[in-house]
Amino acid sequence: MRGALVLVCLCVSCAHHASPPAEPEQAPDPEDAYTPARDPLIGPAWVQATGAYVVEKCRRPHKSSDVPADQPPDPPGVHVVDAGGGVEVRQACGLVANEVYAPGYVSRFAHEVCGLNDDKLDDACNKRFTDMFIARLSERYASASWSAVSQHCTAYPLECNTPIAIERNLLASHNAGIQAWYSGAVAYAQARQQAYFQQEAAAQAQAVEEHREERRRFWANVGNAVSAMGQAMAPPPSINCTSNTFGTMTTTNCH
Repeated sequence: MRGALVLVCLCVSCAHHASPPAEPEQAPDPEDAYTPARDPLIGPAWVQATGAYVVEKCRRPHKSSDVPADQPPDPPGVHVVDAGGGVEVRQACGLVANEVYAPGYVSRFAHEVCGLNDDKLDDACNKRFTDMFIARLSERYASASWSAVSQHCTAYPLECNTPIAIERNLLASHNAGIQAWYSGAVAYAQARQQAYFQQEAAAQAQAVEEHREERRRFWANVGNAVSAMGQAMAPPPSINCTSNTFGTMTTTNCH
């Protein structure tokens, strides 16, 4: 599937370099602002997702307005970004196509990999070059849905008519996969936290009920003990006797 995706237009002659869109400026977070990177629940997932994200343009120390108009697009690289709260993350940037389709790289590939004397690739060397490019894309965009990109390129071939166009589709699919993974990780963490809170609340309610039952049993035992003590200390009942005499017979009744 991956080979079928890119073989349609990965010959060297169809590689046209387009300037990638400028990356929007990111305003620094205020010191007292909430930063997901330091959130104890989602912070690890936020940092991991930020590091796995790939942007088309690498950040430079100077302003974008100072970049010469004829400067070539960014080859693949890594830059350091602020994930929030001062947490720095190394993030991939640039395009593989900008590197491998540069004239100097193609000529080196022809000489050093294929052993050709010419700077151009013959059919056999172009096959090896295509395999190399596919492997580089597979390595870089591990979270992309290749089947979905292939389907999109079949439906909209004009959007996949250059290596850069194909890579941009893979980059967008990869980043969508990272975002989906992050959303799932956050939902899972929140569900686990909610389950923990519910379990703790149930345990506390059970402990309160057990404490109340223990107190009821305690006071019931106290009441029984007091009642038994009262019975033991009560004075003996008084006996009243009356006698009735009839002639020589006397009858006595006591109660």
